Amino acid sequence: MRVIFRFLTMLGVIGGALLCGAAAHALDTKCDWAALESIRRIAIVSPFFCTETLARKPADAEGKAYQSDLRALEETLRQSLPRSLAEPGRYRIAPDALTARVLRALHWTPRSLFANDGVARKGDWPAPDLQRIAKVAQRLNVDAIFLGTMREPASIGDGLRFHHDNWNPNPLNWGFQRIRPHVLSPRVRAFLVTRNGTVAWQDEQMADHPRTKQRTERTLLLDWQEATAQVAQQLADSLYRLPPPDLDRITSQRRDSGTVSKSPALR
Repeated sequence: MRVIFRFLTMLGVIGGALLCGAAAHALDTKCDWAALESIRRIAIVSPFFCTETLARKPADAEGKAYQSDLRALEETLRQSLPRSLAEPGRYRIAPDALTARVLRALHWTPRSLFANDGVARKGDWPAPDLQRIAKVAQRLNVDAIFLGTMREPASIGDGLRFHHDNWNPNPLNWGFQRIRPHVLSPRVRAFLVTRNGTVAWQDEQMADHPRTKQRTERTLLLDWQEATAQVAQQLADSLYRLPPPDLDRITSQRRDSGTVSKSPALR
């Protein structure tokens, strides 16, 4: 019986590891170089949680504290993104107060810029409403809007992870790796949408951070906040460190549309 129990336990760990690996699949980075090259001034609509946790009435003090943590993470990203995106000096960023004022004038919130009021359904991320985003960009007189949505964070304790190579089915290469306590930041799916409603760039990022040894509710929030600030930097790195464009392809695209660029880079 003990042998059977251990075998079933191992199957549970393996199954859980495989499910986690599937759930962690991220969106590939995509970019439209023809749209990106003309973007100089952007506005940021800070990402928000696309789950319904914040909309529900908390059942107890623990649920209320968790909602408070999620709002703190939204605020962390709101403060971190402008710093990370402005650092290399490529973009000029519209003031946050101006962006908020334009949204209020349109009677919209950041959720209004996504399908289904920014709420994920059946595991799918809410899609950006390109027409509304373009309208906000035109009102702000910017070239593009940076925006996105988030999934909730997690805290991982000690454990084991089943390690295997997808390309190598040999069981002799299977094994278990110890998982140290750590946190997972919110998973952020972000977009850069132009004033014409074109998705110039999109990516999905998540970060992990070691768990503070003194494990309290306070240190958990601090660990989540540090991981969230790291995600802001990863998103900026993804946008700034894209591979060099195929200039011949861009020129061909513009020639086909009758809008060949006159910039020195494309002559």
